[in-house]
Amino acid sequence: MLPMNARSLLSGLFLTILNFSILISFVIAAPTPNGLQTRANGIPPAPADPPQPPGDGSGPWNVAKPGLGDYGFFAKYRGVALAADVRGLHHASAHMTHYLDDSGQDLNVPPEDIMKDLANFKAAVRALAQESA
Repeated sequence: MLPMNARSLLSGLFLTILNFSILISFVIAAPTPNGLQTRANGIPPAPADPPQPPGDGSGPWNVAKPGLGDYGFFAKYRGVALAADVRGLHHASAHMTHYLDDSGQDLNVPPEDIMKDLANFKAAVRALAQESA
């Protein structure tokens, strides 16, 4: 007679094998959806991508009316932009102000400003220019 631990181990193993055999029988017997061809090994190909919605997916612009929370958000982050400008973080202030203005226009950042602020970027630009020349 087997000890209790061995019996529970064998029972668990039997149940696992039984579950896998049931799962395999369902997978093998599953019908192929219309329009899909099965591969040689019986696995259907991946379904086609869904059609893309028109536009960029962000929905219509400027149609929702702002609520009280939106005005609080706006005032808070106008203050953040002002504080960033006072602390000398002029680019952060300009980016936040551009976002809050909600003009829909692109924000142009001169590469010279980025090179002035980021030494690694400036070195990479110089190396690329020398290599290209």
